Amino acid sequence: MNQSARVRLGIIGIGGRALGLMDSIAAIDEFVITGLCDIRPECCENGLKWLREHDYPTVPFTCTDARELLDPERIDAVIIATSWNEHVELAIAAMEAGIPVGFEVGGASSLDQCWELVKTYERTRTPCMMLENCCFGRYEMAVLRMIRDGLFGEVVHCEGGYRHDLRDEITEGGVNRHYRRRNYQNRNGELY
Repeated sequence: MNQSARVRLGIIGIGGRALGLMDSIAAIDEFVITGLCDIRPECCENGLKWLREHDYPTVPFTCTDARELLDPERIDAVIIATSWNEHVELAIAAMEAGIPVGFEVGGASSLDQCWELVKTYERTRTPCMMLENCCFGRYEMAVLRMIRDGLFGEVVHCEGGYRHDLRDEITEGGVNRHYRRRNYQNRNGELY
């Protein structure tokens, strides 16, 4: 594919979620990752290292300030994979810069934040999409196929949840930088 016809993609927040997304994005010819941003320079370096190890054909620019990344001269779209608490503010900044944005779950954590996103879209007409990393995964699609093939009979109720144990990641082991800790301590219910 012609390099200039590809969508130039920036990614904000280069942690584990972003590296997983990069694995998917790198396989799509229509995209080229042109920018990486994280408040911690070592995370940008990890992203560059991942791209080198996977023989990615371009070297994105890196920065620690999202406003520097949100430049329509450098990117055409952005994915936000930061902590949940920054999604709305960064998504609004992207829309105000005229840059279509997708952000990873959890997204907004109040009705007011949801309305801020809606009003910003209505004002800017810049697309904004809340992404979900598990809707079209191998296991999810396999279960959907089994349902459609009638393997479970008539499905009258389904329930899902966020069921993996993050205690070691959130509560133990030296420096704790995990953003979810504050959410688990101060919010109730299914945080996803």
